[in-house]
Amino acid sequence: MYKNTTALSVAISLALGTVAVAPMAAQAEEQQVEKLQKMKVTGSRLTRASMEGSTPVAVIGRAEIERAGDISIADVLRKSSFNSFGSYSESSGNSWQSQATMSLRGLGASRTLVLINGKRLPGSATMGGGAANLNVIPAAIVERVEVMADGGSAVYGSDAVAGVVNVILKDEFDGINVTVGAGVPSQEGGDEQNFSIVTGTSGEKGNIYFSFEHDSKDEIYLRDRDYLSSKNTGSDNYFDMSGVSIYGRNVYHDGKLKPIAGSYDPATNKCNGKGFVGVTEYPGLGPMCGYDYTAEAAQTASLERNTVFVNGNIFLTDTTTFNAQMLLSRNESFGRFAPAAGYFEIDPDTDGGKAFFEQNQLDPTAGPASIYYRFTGVGTRDTTVTDFQADMKAGLDGSFYTDGFGEVIWEAGYHLNYSNSNERGTGYVLRNPAESLANSGEFINGEFSADATADLAATTARESQMEMHQFNGGLQFDLAEVGDITIPLYVGAEMTTYDYFDQYDSQSEAGNIIGSAGNSAAGDRETYAFFAESLVAFTDELEMNVAVRYDHYSDFGGAVSPKASFRYQPLDNLMFRAGAGMGFRAPSLSNLYGADSESNDYAKDYVYCEANGISDSECPEKQYTTTRTSNEDLDAETSTSFNFGVSYSPIEDLGLTVDYYNIRIEDTIVMNTLQSMIDQERSSGQSNPNITREGGSTGNITSAIVPLSNIGDLETSGLDLKVNYLYDFDVATVRYDFMGSYVLDYSSPEYVGGPTNNKVGRNGLPEYRFQTGVGFNILSDHDIYVSADYIASQAQDVDKNYNKTGKIPSYTTFNVAYNYMAPWDAKLTAGVRNLTDEDPAFEADGVTYNDELYSIQGRVFFVNYSQNF
Repeated sequence: MYKNTTALSVAISLALGTVAVAPMAAQAEEQQVEKLQKMKVTGSRLTRASMEGSTPVAVIGRAEIERAGDISIADVLRKSSFNSFGSYSESSGNSWQSQATMSLRGLGASRTLVLINGKRLPGSATMGGGAANLNVIPAAIVERVEVMADGGSAVYGSDAVAGVVNVILKDEFDGINVTVGAGVPSQEGGDEQNFSIVTGTSGEKGNIYFSFEHDSKDEIYLRDRDYLSSKNTGSDNYFDMSGVSIYGRNVYHDGKLKPIAGSYDPATNKCNGKGFVGVTEYPGLGPMCGYDYTAEAAQTASLERNTVFVNGNIFLTDTTTFNAQMLLSRNESFGRFAPAAGYFEIDPDTDGGKAFFEQNQLDPTAGPASIYYRFTGVGTRDTTVTDFQADMKAGLDGSFYTDGFGEVIWEAGYHLNYSNSNERGTGYVLRNPAESLANSGEFINGEFSADATADLAATTARESQMEMHQFNGGLQFDLAEVGDITIPLYVGAEMTTYDYFDQYDSQSEAGNIIGSAGNSAAGDRETYAFFAESLVAFTDELEMNVAVRYDHYSDFGGAVSPKASFRYQPLDNLMFRAGAGMGFRAPSLSNLYGADSESNDYAKDYVYCEANGISDSECPEKQYTTTRTSNEDLDAETSTSFNFGVSYSPIEDLGLTVDYYNIRIEDTIVMNTLQSMIDQERSSGQSNPNITREGGSTGNITSAIVPLSNIGDLETSGLDLKVNYLYDFDVATVRYDFMGSYVLDYSSPEYVGGPTNNKVGRNGLPEYRFQTGVGFNILSDHDIYVSADYIASQAQDVDKNYNKTGKIPSYTTFNVAYNYMAPWDAKLTAGVRNLTDEDPAFEADGVTYNDELYSIQGRVFFVNYSQNF
């Protein structure tokens, strides 16, 4: 039997966070209750009569979204306490620079399923379909966001291992709404603008609405933030510098490093040319001329988003509806790196090589010389990425009555998603011509001639595309009646095809581009799934939800994912819930076939430092050229999850909720990090074949290959706490809210085949984070909200025994928002994000920070004006 929503449901919803905590008149509350009478809740396919269920779901309402003052849903979600260890945002100069993701429980964007109106948002082409790009979601028409931070594979499929983010858009709209706004940081860069228009109409035969949204955010350059600018450039020890690269004007030969003759003034011992610093000493190798890359490079990418959304419903009969949705998104981002950095070799047996060796006093019998070079003559590396995504759905739904099964609710639909990304890069350099020109005598005093420089310049190109076609359907009916208990059953099926390709330009594919790498790749996949779900309400107080799903992949076979959950409410103000399930995740097409990509990863080379008498605490974090690779031999992941929660309302308008979760993933697919590979070398005492070093097994790292691997088991557990309180005065309403997550365990191997340790509290893995705030609503027209976002402190590093060392301080930002509901049917929202202009939480060097946890935008003043017509 289904329970009607009562005042009890509203009270429990306050505790669960499924009702926006805001002052409501009695009429508004009645409308909310009526709206909850028959609906689908995230985490279940069943249409049911009450919102609170056996699965933990937190809701971010429209009011909360507007108060945040962010221009995108991605920005709102990144601050959520469920995004435990942060997630990717727009970062300058790489193929992902236009992307934004969500990583529930710190388990990765590829294990976090994103839905729009309960339907899957497929992964973007840029990420090979492995994760959804939140930047395609139109913010202006979002009604609420429901976050199910519990395994959902039994209901939604394999990539819901960590949970589900369901973005609910407006179902219909009458009239016209225009919104304009801006965000202005108090520091340089990162300015925001936004505009949207929504228009629609409703009638007896159906409804339709249209929205267009445009917003933009400017890039932020390293030079715009003092803490990102170069430091200690006058030091005689390279390791004391920051923002300076060894790729300047240097030659490495016979185990020694020194500046190229003609690139520095021996009389003053100063390097020549704009951006070059030194001469300084690279410990263990020798003197060098470094390059200050912070003067040119951008830290964050600019982003311009344009989104069109159309939603229509036609009421074919009293019980049958045709629905169609179309989402078109075009995003363009710009990022900048410093001029290309790379190395090439000069052969002493060539004409140019002979002259170079003589000028630089090198021994020709010791073999070729390696040049660590910055190609300033070619200019900065500028990358423009243009993403286009079309997501179209069409379907029928309805109901009919039968004698045997009562009301049968059915749905059938087709879903097409097309995602395309084009990347264009300028300022890159051809590797082979660099070597041939240098060996032919076109490289004099550390500079290429003007004609040679023109011959070196290259433009890179990359196109990625993912296309998905899906047919889906399902129906719900009453399976049986036992006494006054009705047992509903939902059964459904999906059939999906994916086609993917990632095409690089021929020079990048051949590995002939300095400062870039990539090889083309392609793949396809067919899947089908059958699923079922049922709800048994044993009594008014106790119900059980069971779900099972079978997924079959054309390249990985099949797997069954079951789940069972319980909800027990012994008192009007007390509820318990618990659930357990199993999951399965096949590697994404990009995991299997994705193109290689070159990056400059930060790491501390403890192997080199130990060999040169440098302590762990003094070992510097530097950038190294790394190539990230996919792996066709990956195995699928399997997972188990468990949750238990209590929701309690001790007094009227006070809701308390505590949830415990535990998720275990076997055969975890991870991208190895250069740091973990260095740690493996140090622990084992053996060289890693994927790391290339100069001068032997303890020399300076010149390059590394970082592959995807099945690293072993990952297990995480923790607690979520939510508090909501509402107190109504005669002329004002005061409210308080708190949402926090505390991570008890996050255990995984240190490297492939290495020891497993609990990593909570390490750098980038904060033990807890929370959001809290106090709101005041005065005379229903004025609303003031003061909030805080908190991230716990972390250890800076670990020693050779994996004990935590050092400390990164905790991080708190305060925010203020004011809303005014104008009598002419308008709304004004103004406020400040990061009121005290906090910088990121840094490591001891005052420079290094985690860009997935912290923003460098600083204090931002924002204003939005929304007018209804």
